[in-house]
Amino acid sequence: MATQSSDRDGFGREKLTETERKTLKRTTGFEWQQHGFEAMAAKAALQAKGVTDWTNYYEPGEGVESSLGKLRQGKQMAAQTGAPAAIGGDYTDEEDIGNAGRRAKQSEQAQAGRVRSAKRPALVDLDTGARGFLQEEQRFTDDLFDISFTETDPFGRPEATGRDADLLRDRHEQRSDRAQTLDEQKQAPVTRDPLEWSANVDEFDFPGIDTLDPEQKHNARSKKAKQVDESRSAPLASSPTEWANDMDSLDLPGVDAPKDAGSGGPSPTSSGIGTGFDSEPADSLPKTSGAETGSRDAFAELDDAMAGRNEALGDVEKDLDDLGSLDF
Repeated sequence: MATQSSDRDGFGREKLTETERKTLKRTTGFEWQQHGFEAMAAKAALQAKGVTDWTNYYEPGEGVESSLGKLRQGKQMAAQTGAPAAIGGDYTDEEDIGNAGRRAKQSEQAQAGRVRSAKRPALVDLDTGARGFLQEEQRFTDDLFDISFTETDPFGRPEATGRDADLLRDRHEQRSDRAQTLDEQKQAPVTRDPLEWSANVDEFDFPGIDTLDPEQKHNARSKKAKQVDESRSAPLASSPTEWANDMDSLDLPGVDAPKDAGSGGPSPTSSGIGTGFDSEPADSLPKTSGAETGSRDAFAELDDAMAGRNEALGDVEKDLDDLGSLDF
């Protein structure tokens, strides 16, 4: 018995007529430059099987084997509906096959339409019926959703793009501003399953939708803490996740690293400090004990206290000067 692969590869190509080209362009997404050779191969394979109205079975971009598969499906449907017996033991009456092929194609298109119509109710409106329907469809295809992860954010993390990624953004943005902000300041397990994420937005992150926003998390700190953090060099974090777990001891480039970090100066690592920055000589960096490195926010509070003490001493000295100038 010949294999499907040999069926596909052994028929060569048949030149398309101008009418066939126009029919394909009118009824499908056919483009000659992109699909010409494939269409000629499909025509040859289907005509070898006894089909003259071969365009009923061909869909641009799906390949020759898909066309032959639709033909086989058409034969089965024709047989089930009482079509005439096979001609020459190979194929059934062409008119019945053609009708079955058209029905198969229409059924496929109708199913694709139902999938598209279910996406917004399932992902944004959280309709349980639509969600269940798409979960069932997921069992049979890996590309049910139009979502790509080829683009990255400024930190090198993948970002979701595509029509269905926009639906996920709608789902995130329908939450309150506070809920969005808090979500983007915390870390959660990452999933790439749109259905799983949309139903559990508080438990999962979706790449590029609600993943940790380092700038937002840094800006949520006190003004003084931010100033102290941005003025002192620290080892660079390898990722936003690592940085968020220890913001007081690590810097993230573009977020809280000193402005001159990475400017090309001598590397502090040569003295064993190990900051990872090429900004200032090691002996110009602030030296801290193990206790002092525990929290840069504590330094900020200490600075505020010292500034208040100095201001109070200045007021006392001024009062003494005023008393000395009085005539008793």
